[in-house]
Amino acid sequence: MLGVCNFKENEPMGRKWGQHFLKSVGIARRIVEALQLWKKEYTCLLEIGPGKGSLTRFLADAQCFAAIEIDPVLVGYLQRRFPSLRVIHGDALQVAWDELFGGQQFGIVGNLDYRITAPVFRRIIAYYPLVVEAVLMIQREVANRLVGEPGRNPRAIPLTILLHNWFEVQKMGDVSPRAFRPPPQVWGSVLRVVRRPEPVLPYDLKLMEWVLRRIFQYRRKKLKTSVRQIWQRILPEDVAWREARPEELSLAAWNEFFMWFTAYSERGASDRT
Repeated sequence: MLGVCNFKENEPMGRKWGQHFLKSVGIARRIVEALQLWKKEYTCLLEIGPGKGSLTRFLADAQCFAAIEIDPVLVGYLQRRFPSLRVIHGDALQVAWDELFGGQQFGIVGNLDYRITAPVFRRIIAYYPLVVEAVLMIQREVANRLVGEPGRNPRAIPLTILLHNWFEVQKMGDVSPRAFRPPPQVWGSVLRVVRRPEPVLPYDLKLMEWVLRRIFQYRRKKLKTSVRQIWQRILPEDVAWREARPEELSLAAWNEFFMWFTAYSERGASDRT
C-alpha cells in the first residue's frame, strides 16, 4: 500500500500556481530511487517545483543541491522545513541552471506543473553538456508521446525527435490522480531521461527545432509534399523516406533528411552569393 503524507489544514496550498501536490510517500520514494546515476556519475541535484517537499524530504542528505520554487509562500515553508538545503525563489524556465553548481554536471528531479513540461525538456536538451539524468513526473499523455522511439511512435511530436537525439528515454510507470492533492483531471507518468555519450544527429538544436516544427505542421502529409510546400524543393527520388510522414521517420532517417537539408541550404546560400 502506498503511504500518504500528513498535510495539515493550515499549511500553504499555493493554489495560485495550479500545483497538484504529490501525497504518495511510496511514489515519491520511487521517483528519487529512479535517479540511478546520482552519487555515482554526478553529485549535484536540481529539483524543479518542490511544492511542499514530497520529494525533497528524500533528498535532505544531498551535499550539492538546489530547488527552484516559483511560489513565494512555499519558498518560505520549504526554507523552514529544510533549513540545510538551498531553496531558490524563481522561475525554473528563467534561472540559469549552469550557474547553480559552478559549471558542475547535475541531475534533475521534479513533479512538474504539466503546463511547463515541454519548455522544461527543451531546457534539458539545451543544457545537454551538463544534465546527466532527469526523472520527472509529467502528464501521461505527453509521456506517451515522448517515450516511443522515433519511427515507431505514431504520436511523435518534434520534441520526441529532439529528446531522443540527445537522451535515452524511459517511462518508469503511470501515476493515478489519487496520488495528488488536489487530484488532477488526468493521469501522470514518471519519465527518466539519461544523456547519450553524444547526440545521434550532429546538428544545431535551433536548426533542428525550426525544421521539425515546420514539417510537423504538415504531419498528415508525406515529406515529399510538405517539403515542396514549405521550401519549394523536390526531394530526391532515391530516398525511401520521401513517401513517409514525419512521425514515421527513425533517427537514422532524420539524419539522412538533415544531411540533404543542410546540403540544400548551403547550395542555396552559395547560389545567392
